[in-house]
Amino acid sequence: MSDPARILAVDIGNTNTRLAVVDMERLRCEARVSLPTAALGRRLARAWSSLTRQLGHAWRGPSGMSCVAGPLVLRPVLGRLARAGAGPVVHVRGAMDLPLAIAYRRPRALGADRIAAAVYCVQRFSGRSCVVVSAGTAVTVDYVTRSGQFAGGAILPGHSLQLLALARDTTALPRVAAAGGRDRLPGRNTVACMTAGVRYGLAGALERIVAEYRREAGGVDLVVTSGGAWPLLAPLVRFAFRHEPDLVLLGTALCARHALARGAARPGRGARVRGRGQSSRSRGHRRAAGHRA
Repeated sequence: MSDPARILAVDIGNTNTRLAVVDMERLRCEARVSLPTAALGRRLARAWSSLTRQLGHAWRGPSGMSCVAGPLVLRPVLGRLARAGAGPVVHVRGAMDLPLAIAYRRPRALGADRIAAAVYCVQRFSGRSCVVVSAGTAVTVDYVTRSGQFAGGAILPGHSLQLLALARDTTALPRVAAAGGRDRLPGRNTVACMTAGVRYGLAGALERIVAEYRREAGGVDLVVTSGGAWPLLAPLVRFAFRHEPDLVLLGTALCARHALARGAARPGRGARVRGRGQSSRSRGHRRAAGHRA
Protein backbone atom coordinates (compact mmCIF):
# COMPACT_ATOMS: atom_id res chain seq x y z
CA MET A 1 0.00 0.00 0.00
CA SER A 2 1.27 3.48 -0.85
CA ASP A 3 2.15 5.81 2.00
CA PRO A 4 -1.20 7.25 3.16
CA ALA A 5 -1.49 11.00 3.59
CA ARG A 6 -3.84 10.59 6.54
CA ILE A 7 -4.55 7.82 9.01
CA LEU A 8 -7.34 7.49 11.56
CA ALA A 9 -5.74 6.82 14.96
CA VAL A 10 -7.82 5.26 17.74
CA ASP A 11 -6.55 5.30 21.32
CA ILE A 12 -8.75 3.17 23.61
CA GLY A 13 -7.63 3.72 27.19
CA ASN A 14 -8.99 2.39 30.45
CA THR A 15 -10.88 5.63 31.10
CA ASN A 16 -11.22 7.51 27.81
CA THR A 17 -11.21 6.74 24.09
CA ARG A 18 -9.94 9.20 21.50
CA LEU A 19 -10.20 9.12 17.71
CA ALA A 20 -8.28 11.51 15.48
CA VAL A 21 -7.40 11.79 11.82
CA VAL A 22 -3.64 12.38 11.62
CA ASP A 23 -1.96 14.37 8.86
CA MET A 24 1.10 12.16 8.33
CA GLU A 25 3.20 14.81 6.60
CA ARG A 26 2.81 17.39 9.36
CA LEU A 27 2.30 14.72 12.05
CA ARG A 28 -0.59 16.45 13.72
CA CYS A 29 -4.23 15.68 14.45
CA GLU A 30 -6.75 17.34 12.13
CA ALA A 31 -10.15 16.13 13.33
CA ARG A 32 -10.78 14.50 16.69
CA VAL A 33 -13.40 13.22 19.10
CA SER A 34 -13.24 11.71 22.57
CA LEU A 35 -15.64 9.82 24.81
CA PRO A 36 -15.54 7.64 27.93
CA THR A 37 -14.44 4.09 27.17
CA ALA A 38 -17.26 2.74 29.33
CA ALA A 39 -19.75 4.50 27.02
CA LEU A 40 -18.32 3.31 23.69
CA GLY A 41 -21.34 1.17 22.89
CA ARG A 42 -23.81 3.99 23.59
CA ARG A 43 -22.00 7.07 22.35
CA LEU A 44 -19.73 5.97 19.50
CA ALA A 45 -22.34 6.68 16.81
CA ARG A 46 -22.64 10.29 17.97
CA ALA A 47 -18.86 10.67 18.18
CA TRP A 48 -18.46 9.18 14.70
CA SER A 49 -21.00 11.66 13.33
CA SER A 50 -19.00 14.50 14.91
CA LEU A 51 -15.80 13.23 13.30
CA THR A 52 -17.56 12.97 9.94
CA ARG A 53 -18.81 16.57 10.22
CA GLN A 54 -15.31 17.82 11.01
CA LEU A 55 -13.87 15.98 8.00
CA GLY A 56 -16.73 16.86 5.67
CA HIS A 57 -17.06 13.20 4.61
CA ALA A 58 -17.15 9.69 6.02
CA TRP A 59 -13.78 8.18 6.83
CA ARG A 60 -12.76 5.38 4.44
CA GLY A 61 -8.99 5.36 4.79
CA PRO A 62 -6.69 3.13 6.87
CA SER A 63 -6.75 3.12 10.66
CA GLY A 64 -4.41 2.38 13.53
CA MET A 65 -5.73 0.98 16.79
CA SER A 66 -4.15 1.18 20.25
CA CYS A 67 -6.22 -0.57 22.93
CA VAL A 68 -5.35 -1.33 26.56
CA ALA A 69 -8.94 -1.88 27.76
CA GLY A 70 -9.40 -5.47 26.54
CA PRO A 71 -10.67 -7.01 23.29
CA LEU A 72 -14.39 -6.64 24.01
CA VAL A 73 -14.32 -2.85 23.76
CA LEU A 74 -12.84 -3.12 20.26
CA ARG A 75 -16.06 -4.50 18.81
CA PRO A 76 -18.04 -1.24 18.57
CA VAL A 77 -15.12 0.56 16.93
CA LEU A 78 -14.36 -2.22 14.44
CA GLY A 79 -18.06 -2.52 13.65
CA ARG A 80 -18.31 1.21 12.98
CA LEU A 81 -15.24 1.14 10.70
CA ALA A 82 -16.67 -1.82 8.80
CA ARG A 83 -20.06 -0.14 8.29
CA ALA A 84 -18.31 2.98 7.04
CA GLY A 85 -16.38 0.95 4.47
CA ALA A 86 -13.06 2.03 5.97
CA GLY A 87 -9.71 0.63 4.88
CA PRO A 88 -7.43 -1.82 6.68
CA VAL A 89 -6.96 -1.62 10.45
CA VAL A 90 -3.56 -1.96 12.11
CA HIS A 91 -3.66 -3.22 15.69
CA VAL A 92 -0.62 -1.95 17.56
CA ARG A 93 0.99 -4.76 19.58
CA GLY A 94 4.38 -6.04 20.59
CA ALA A 95 4.36 -8.93 18.13
CA MET A 96 4.15 -6.75 15.03
CA ASP A 97 6.97 -5.40 12.90
CA LEU A 98 7.94 -2.14 14.58
CA PRO A 99 10.42 0.66 13.85
CA LEU A 100 12.11 0.11 17.22
CA ALA A 101 13.64 -2.74 19.21
CA ILE A 102 11.89 -3.98 22.34
CA ALA A 103 13.94 -5.21 25.29
CA TYR A 104 10.92 -6.73 27.04
CA ARG A 105 11.11 -10.43 27.89
CA ARG A 106 7.60 -10.88 26.48
CA PRO A 107 6.98 -8.12 23.92
CA ARG A 108 3.38 -9.33 23.51
CA ALA A 109 2.74 -8.25 27.10
CA LEU A 110 3.75 -4.65 26.43
CA GLY A 111 0.80 -2.26 26.29
CA ALA A 112 -0.11 -0.83 22.91
CA ASP A 113 -0.14 2.71 24.30
CA ARG A 114 3.42 2.37 25.58
CA ILE A 115 4.54 0.99 22.21
CA ALA A 116 2.89 3.84 20.33
CA ALA A 117 4.41 6.48 22.61
CA ALA A 118 7.89 4.98 22.24
CA VAL A 119 7.56 4.80 18.44
CA TYR A 120 6.63 8.48 18.35
CA CYS A 121 9.73 9.38 20.37
CA VAL A 122 12.01 7.26 18.18
CA GLN A 123 10.63 8.86 15.02
CA ARG A 124 10.32 12.41 16.30
CA PHE A 125 13.48 12.60 18.44
CA SER A 126 15.82 10.26 16.59
CA GLY A 127 19.19 9.83 18.26
CA ARG A 128 18.02 11.21 21.61
CA SER A 129 17.31 9.21 24.75
CA CYS A 130 13.80 9.85 26.07
CA VAL A 131 11.91 9.25 29.26
CA VAL A 132 8.27 8.84 28.24
CA VAL A 133 5.75 9.69 30.97
CA SER A 134 2.07 8.93 30.45
CA ALA A 135 -0.15 9.97 33.35
CA GLY A 136 -3.56 8.38 33.20
CA THR A 137 -5.35 5.70 35.21
CA ALA A 138 -1.86 4.29 35.66
CA VAL A 139 1.35 6.26 35.29
CA THR A 140 3.99 4.72 33.04
CA VAL A 141 7.57 6.00 32.96
CA ASP A 142 9.44 4.34 30.10
CA TYR A 143 12.96 4.70 28.74
CA VAL A 144 13.87 4.83 25.05
CA THR A 145 17.57 4.72 24.19
CA ARG A 146 19.46 6.85 21.69
CA SER A 147 19.71 3.83 19.39
CA GLY A 148 15.91 3.49 19.25
CA GLN A 149 15.31 0.69 21.72
CA PHE A 150 12.45 0.44 24.18
CA ALA A 151 14.54 -0.49 27.22
CA GLY A 152 11.70 -0.95 29.72
CA GLY A 153 10.13 1.24 32.33
CA ALA A 154 8.10 1.59 35.50
CA ILE A 155 4.36 1.51 36.24
CA LEU A 156 2.64 3.02 39.25
CA PRO A 157 -0.98 3.76 40.17
CA GLY A 158 -2.26 7.08 38.93
CA HIS A 159 -3.82 9.95 40.83
CA SER A 160 -7.45 8.81 40.67
CA LEU A 161 -6.56 5.19 41.30
CA GLN A 162 -4.63 6.03 44.47
CA LEU A 163 -7.45 8.17 45.83
CA LEU A 164 -9.94 5.41 45.05
CA ALA A 165 -7.81 2.80 46.83
CA LEU A 166 -7.52 4.98 49.94
CA ALA A 167 -11.30 5.28 50.17
CA ARG A 168 -12.05 1.69 49.21
CA ASP A 169 -9.54 -0.05 51.45
CA THR A 170 -9.85 2.04 54.61
CA THR A 171 -12.74 2.63 57.00
CA ALA A 172 -12.56 6.35 57.66
CA LEU A 173 -11.13 7.97 54.53
CA PRO A 174 -13.69 9.51 52.14
CA ARG A 175 -14.01 9.06 48.42
CA VAL A 176 -12.36 12.04 46.73
CA ALA A 177 -12.52 13.02 43.06
CA ALA A 178 -9.30 14.07 41.37
CA ALA A 179 -9.31 17.82 40.86
CA GLY A 180 -6.98 20.59 39.84
CA GLY A 181 -5.87 23.51 41.95
CA ARG A 182 -2.93 23.82 44.27
CA ASP A 183 -2.40 21.36 47.10
CA ARG A 184 -0.59 22.88 50.05
CA LEU A 185 1.45 21.08 52.68
CA PRO A 186 0.70 20.46 55.43
CA GLY A 187 -2.91 19.63 54.58
CA ARG A 188 -5.49 21.22 56.92
CA ASN A 189 -8.18 18.57 56.56
CA THR A 190 -8.48 14.93 55.55
CA VAL A 191 -9.31 15.57 51.89
CA ALA A 192 -6.44 18.06 51.55
CA CYS A 193 -4.07 15.55 53.15
CA MET A 194 -5.15 12.83 50.72
CA THR A 195 -4.91 14.91 47.56
CA ALA A 196 -1.61 16.52 48.56
CA GLY A 197 -0.13 13.17 49.56
CA VAL A 198 -1.04 11.56 46.25
CA ARG A 199 0.06 14.46 44.05
CA TYR A 200 3.33 15.16 45.82
CA GLY A 201 3.98 11.45 46.14
CA LEU A 202 3.56 10.92 42.40
CA ALA A 203 5.70 13.95 41.58
CA GLY A 204 8.42 12.71 43.91
CA ALA A 205 8.27 9.21 42.43
CA LEU A 206 8.63 10.63 38.91
CA GLU A 207 11.63 12.74 39.91
CA ARG A 208 13.30 9.71 41.50
CA ILE A 209 12.67 7.48 38.48
CA VAL A 210 13.98 10.09 36.05
CA ALA A 211 17.06 10.52 38.27
CA GLU A 212 17.64 6.75 38.24
CA TYR A 213 17.42 6.71 34.44
CA ARG A 214 20.00 9.48 34.30
CA ARG A 215 22.31 7.51 36.58
CA GLU A 216 21.74 3.91 35.47
CA ALA A 217 20.41 3.90 31.91
CA GLY A 218 22.95 6.08 30.16
CA GLY A 219 21.53 9.56 30.53
CA VAL A 220 18.33 11.39 29.61
CA ASP A 221 18.21 13.85 26.74
CA LEU A 222 14.49 14.60 26.90
CA VAL A 223 11.44 13.89 29.06
CA VAL A 224 8.24 13.64 27.00
CA THR A 225 4.92 13.74 28.85
CA SER A 226 1.32 12.96 28.03
CA GLY A 227 -1.92 11.79 29.61
CA GLY A 228 -5.04 13.38 31.02
CA ALA A 229 -3.66 13.56 34.56
CA TRP A 230 -0.38 15.26 33.63
CA PRO A 231 -1.70 18.80 34.32
CA LEU A 232 -2.10 17.74 37.97
CA LEU A 233 1.58 16.79 38.19
CA ALA A 234 3.27 19.29 35.88
CA PRO A 235 3.44 22.16 38.42
CA LEU A 236 5.12 19.92 41.01
CA VAL A 237 7.97 18.26 39.09
CA ARG A 238 11.36 19.94 38.92
CA PHE A 239 12.70 18.43 35.71
CA ALA A 240 12.28 20.00 32.27
CA PHE A 241 9.79 18.25 30.00
CA ARG A 242 8.12 18.48 26.60
CA HIS A 243 4.37 17.92 26.75
CA GLU A 244 2.72 16.15 23.81
CA PRO A 245 -0.99 15.61 24.53
CA ASP A 246 -1.46 13.56 21.33
CA LEU A 247 1.51 11.29 21.97
CA VAL A 248 -0.33 7.96 21.74
CA LEU A 249 -2.52 9.01 18.83
CA LEU A 250 0.46 10.17 16.77
CA GLY A 251 2.49 7.09 17.70
CA THR A 252 -0.41 4.84 16.74
CA ALA A 253 -0.60 6.48 13.33
CA LEU A 254 3.17 6.01 12.87
CA CYS A 255 2.88 2.31 13.76
CA ALA A 256 0.07 1.95 11.24
CA ARG A 257 2.07 3.67 8.49
CA HIS A 258 5.05 1.42 9.20
CA ALA A 259 2.92 -1.73 8.89
CA LEU A 260 1.07 -0.52 5.80
CA ALA A 261 4.34 0.35 4.04
CA ARG A 262 5.46 -3.25 4.47
CA GLY A 263 2.35 -4.64 2.83
CA ALA A 264 1.20 -6.32 6.02
CA ALA A 265 -2.40 -5.13 5.64
CA ARG A 266 -5.21 -6.78 3.79
CA PRO A 267 -8.56 -5.22 2.89
CA GLY A 268 -11.83 -6.37 4.30
CA ARG A 269 -14.36 -5.80 7.04
CA GLY A 270 -12.46 -4.78 10.14
CA ALA A 271 -9.29 -6.01 8.46
CA ARG A 272 -6.57 -6.82 10.92
CA VAL A 273 -2.94 -6.20 10.07
CA ARG A 274 -0.87 -9.21 10.93
CA GLY A 275 2.72 -8.25 11.52
CA ARG A 276 5.55 -10.38 10.20
CA GLY A 277 6.89 -10.80 13.69
CA GLN A 278 9.40 -8.61 15.44
CA SER A 279 11.72 -6.53 13.35
CA SER A 280 15.22 -7.89 12.83
CA ARG A 281 16.49 -5.39 15.40
CA SER A 282 14.02 -6.73 18.00
CA ARG A 283 14.78 -10.39 17.25
CA GLY A 284 18.50 -9.76 17.29
CA HIS A 285 18.34 -7.94 20.60
CA ARG A 286 16.39 -10.72 22.30
CA ARG A 287 18.76 -13.39 21.05
CA ALA A 288 21.80 -11.44 22.21
CA ALA A 289 20.29 -10.75 25.61
CA GLY A 290 18.95 -14.26 26.09
CA HIS A 291 15.40 -13.06 26.66
CA ARG A 292 12.67 -15.66 26.83
CA ALA A 293 9.21 -15.15 25.39
